[in-house]
Order: sequence, then structure tokens, then C-alpha cells
Amino acid sequence: MAHRKSLLIAVLLAPLFIFAQQPPRPIEMQGGVLRYTTDARGNRVLDFSYAGYKSGEQDIPMAVARVSVPPIDGDATAHIQQALDYVASLPPDANGLRGAVLLSEGVYHVEGALHINVGGVVLRGSGVDKTTIVGAGTSRQTLITLAGKNDRQFSLSVKIADPHVPAGAKSFRVEAPSFKVGDHVQVHRPGTAEWIRALRTS
Repeated sequence: MAHRKSLLIAVLLAPLFIFAQQPPRPIEMQGGVLRYTTDARGNRVLDFSYAGYKSGEQDIPMAVARVSVPPIDGDATAHIQQALDYVASLPPDANGLRGAVLLSEGVYHVEGALHINVGGVVLRGSGVDKTTIVGAGTSRQTLITLAGKNDRQFSLSVKIADPHVPAGAKSFRVEAPSFKVGDHVQVHRPGTAEWIRALRTS
């Protein structure tokens, strides 16, 4: 009888033990604030809440419309690109904005690709369900490309000293640090394609 009681107690406690061993959730809400839990290596779910203009703490300033482009019959690629190039040639204001290209209500068929190559240029429609850009080309090229000038120059290159930098880390150690406050620093993380090329050539 005593053996049966011991067995019954063990069976009843088993679900409680399993529940207690559940790992913590990666993100929890505590006091109205999201709390992130790290794993054994310090990795955590990435926090993108501060991404965007002014870390998402200020509204994006409204760019003044410099050119209005009406819809046309046929391919509108050159029509829109000419307006984008014009706004790109304008000087930026205090917020870094050059202006907006305003597309009127209607449908714009773009058989080629549109390019914005400088900052401060906005391509804006006249409202949801009012302006539509249709990628009418037959190739798989990108419809709208945003790409600034690759004019960054760095006089110093140092390696990260930490053997592992956890996902979501806000700091790490570097070899032979020689930085000072105000320096512009670019952190380069090789992508999958770069790793594959490095493995093939090693």
C-alpha cells in the first residue's frame, strides 16, 4: 500500500516538475516594458524598436513636393526618373530633405527600374488605393532601388577581439583600440555569401 502511495505522489508531481523546468520566454512584458531574455551564449531576440528616423522617437518630417508627375499612357519609367533626378539635384534643407516627387492619382506602368541615388529624395503617392505603380517589365530587376554613394573611407581597420559577439549585443572588445569620442565606426559583419567565398578560397 505504501508503495502505491509513493508511486501516486511521484506521478502527480511529475507535471509540476516538467512545468518548473520550462525555459523562460525570450520576450516578456513586465510593467509595460518588454524584457529580453538571453540564452546560454548571451544571444537575445533583436530589438528593432529604435530603428528608423531619430530612433523612432520623432515624427518623420514632411518633404515638400517639388514636382508633380501625372500618369501617362504606356511606360512611365523615364517620366518618373526624370523627376527623381531633378529633385536629387536640389540642395538639402536643415533636415536633409531635398523634396518629394508626388505621383498623382492613377496607375503608373513602369517597365524599367527607378533609382534614388542620393539622400533626402521622397517618392510619394496621393494616398492609399489612389496611386499604384505596376512593375510592367519582363525581367526580375528591382523595381525601385535606393542606393547612396559608396564614398566612405576609413583609415584604420581593427579586428573584434571577442570570440563570440552575441546577437543583440550593444558592445564588444576590439584589438588595439585607438578610437576617440566622435569617431565614425563601421562594424562589418560578413554575410553568408562572403563566408562561402572565404571557405572556397581557403
